[in-house]
Amino acid sequence: MRASRARATGAAPPLPASDLRTKAFTAGAIGVLALAAFVLFFNLAGARTLTFHEGLVAVVAREMVASGDWIVPRFGGVPRLEKPPLAAWLVAGLSRVTGGVDEWTARLPAALSGLLLVCLIGSWGIRWYGRRAGLLAAVVQSTTVYTITQARLGEVDMTLCLLTTAALFLVATEHADEPKPMGHLRWIAFYLFVGISWLGKFIAGPVLVLVPAAIYLLVRDGARGLVRLLNPIGAMCFSALVAFWPALVAREIPQAWATWHDEIVGRSLGAMGREPPWYYFYAILWLMLPWTPATIAALPQSWRRGWKEGETRERFLWTWFLGQLALLSLSAFKHQHYIIPALPALSLMTGRWLDGALASGARLNSRGLSRRAAVAGMIVLAGIGSGAIFIAGRRWPELILPLGLGIGMGALGGCVAIGLLYLGRIRAAALAALLVFIACYLGAVGWLLPRRDPRLPAVEFARKADARVPAGRPVVLYAMGPSPLAFYLKRGFVREESVAGLRERLGREGTIYVIARTAALGEIEKFARIRRIEETRNPTESFLRKNPPLSLVEVAQGPVAVSDQVSAAANAASARDRGGPAAGSAGRVVEKLRSD
Repeated sequence: MRASRARATGAAPPLPASDLRTKAFTAGAIGVLALAAFVLFFNLAGARTLTFHEGLVAVVAREMVASGDWIVPRFGGVPRLEKPPLAAWLVAGLSRVTGGVDEWTARLPAALSGLLLVCLIGSWGIRWYGRRAGLLAAVVQSTTVYTITQARLGEVDMTLCLLTTAALFLVATEHADEPKPMGHLRWIAFYLFVGISWLGKFIAGPVLVLVPAAIYLLVRDGARGLVRLLNPIGAMCFSALVAFWPALVAREIPQAWATWHDEIVGRSLGAMGREPPWYYFYAILWLMLPWTPATIAALPQSWRRGWKEGETRERFLWTWFLGQLALLSLSAFKHQHYIIPALPALSLMTGRWLDGALASGARLNSRGLSRRAAVAGMIVLAGIGSGAIFIAGRRWPELILPLGLGIGMGALGGCVAIGLLYLGRIRAAALAALLVFIACYLGAVGWLLPRRDPRLPAVEFARKADARVPAGRPVVLYAMGPSPLAFYLKRGFVREESVAGLRERLGREGTIYVIARTAALGEIEKFARIRRIEETRNPTESFLRKNPPLSLVEVAQGPVAVSDQVSAAANAASARDRGGPAAGSAGRVVEKLRSD
């Protein structure tokens, strides 16, 4: 009776207590946690400099701490309202413990979220499928591409994934015989997670939870299932979390509503770009690596159990995954990390499939893989390795030697693991694969990424600029938008996005220190004298593809000869060949000056 009731609510029958307290399970759990901690925290601050979006979060958090204003996010004193404040709040709060906002602090919330998500998926898998399947699901969760990348970035996406997954866990593990007070607490916690997810990414978090949860409850229990969502206290908590921050901001900045409309509605309708509806299908194949083959193998098995055999927990996973996939595919603007909240469902499916595969492998005893399967696997690995080396050599020819060695070592280790499987030594094969992964990860994160970082020239430029500007003088970032370069300026800075604003500041201060794109200096030379102090040095091709050259100049008031103006404008016009942003107006400036 108890097993059937658990089946009806989607929960697995409880495992014997002794099964959860064996030495093997304890050692396995410690090993998985150690693996996850290694993946998420090794060289977290030093693997690469902050990306554009990381810089936005870190600078906003630093200004929150400095100003004491935690309501209106600001970047260089300019309100930045395109994103809600959860990511900046977490970084600013942790900075009180770590002593300041640096790369480590900026990335710590995402890394901790990734670790907690591994623990959640592991305990969820244990609860539903047993201890080995749960540990395998945790291993999958901790080593996928999307965890390795997003949980090591100072952005909100991994925290959002943790919040939405935790909320869905509360729905999936509900018991029909649960005491009423516990049921109320469950739904209050559910709405708290959903409300906090709004503060992470506006409407995305609530929609990605409420829609799959409502569909699941409707399919499982009919219309009466939706009544479970009607928890008055939880709904009030959710409403308060959704309303309080926008209300406080809008009272100070009424035009914030237009910004939020453009960010939410405009983005969904394609104002910021479009991707095809099938975009996420091939993104998922990349994000689930190196477990993509196992995930593909797990999908038919899970589908059959859920929709042909009536297993409610598998139906829940499919409702979760397909519901979020459909919602995100409907939006015109897409990015691969938007699909991340749907992928823990695949980790659970894959962990269960791996558990079954290992059980089947154990039954093979000494027979191991067939010779044909082993040879085919080695050929496939060799082909993948050769293709990866070829692509890497074309894209990064200067790094062909270390990349070739790393890829070759990975392919060779995979072949060794396949050979051990052929001999029937499953544990030795798993250990060999783990050692190869750790060695490749150490090489990539500890050596390769720090040396191949395309943003290093800009960061070195910012540090040198900091040293060249007199103490006590702020730096003006001209026409650069919310640039992450500001994070590496340890002095105060302000933003001026227009010529009029820059001229006004120059008129007040007489002399200012400006960082601008080199191609934009012609605009400044039309009305002021400049002295070049520092420029980006030795920029790589990958840097120039995304970042135009930068200059630090001293700008002073003074007359500028017309001939000098023509020369300066002509120099700016020549930036067209380098893709400078001033190229569009430079030609008009030259013609106007010559006609005058």
